[in-house]
Amino acid sequence: MQTVESGWINYPGQIASPHLFTFFTTDGYASNADNKGGWNRDVAGWVQYDSSIFPGTSFSPLSTRGGTQYEIKIEWLLSSGNWWLFVLDRWIGYYPATLFGAGTDAGSSLQTQGNAINYYGEIYDSHPQLTTTDMGSGNWPEAGWQQSAYIRNMVYTDLNGNDQRYDGSAGQVVSDTNRYRMTPHYQDTGSWSSYMYLGGPGAGGVIDG
Repeated sequence: MQTVESGWINYPGQIASPHLFTFFTTDGYASNADNKGGWNRDVAGWVQYDSSIFPGTSFSPLSTRGGTQYEIKIEWLLSSGNWWLFVLDRWIGYYPATLFGAGTDAGSSLQTQGNAINYYGEIYDSHPQLTTTDMGSGNWPEAGWQQSAYIRNMVYTDLNGNDQRYDGSAGQVVSDTNRYRMTPHYQDTGSWSSYMYLGGPGAGGVIDG
């Protein structure tokens, strides 16, 4: 498996505040090493282009439950031999596509194309007990607008260069519905196109508990 990944993360072990992240792997997450895989600019691979937005950038203000919702547009594009990342209103940098062709058939790697796309929320806790870490706003996705985290305008470009609304055909995984859930709205015809609400309070299932 090979991936280019990006999104919004709260990971105090990296940076104290929520921030933009990038990640890549050329070998199925086997290596955390220069030009093989890793976070942000921690390893060689990422090439910075913009002077003000970069992997690790924090933004302010942040969305609050019941308050103003702030959004970040994120897009990946394979162009001119690079996987370019668009954030907010600009292209900020890229992973050279040649990273993914080393030691493998370039035609079946991210050097030439991608064959899958995933949108998700993820929680990780190294402790053995069930985590109370919340996802998104910490509220259940059924609460909806201004209450729950969401991902909208989930669109990809097919091999013919046409934009397609994500239809969920790759399947969906919700590993623990007692703690985290999602409500998908694939191929919606409104301005949000395909979208989902997602999140939850973690162990105990108690919001703000």
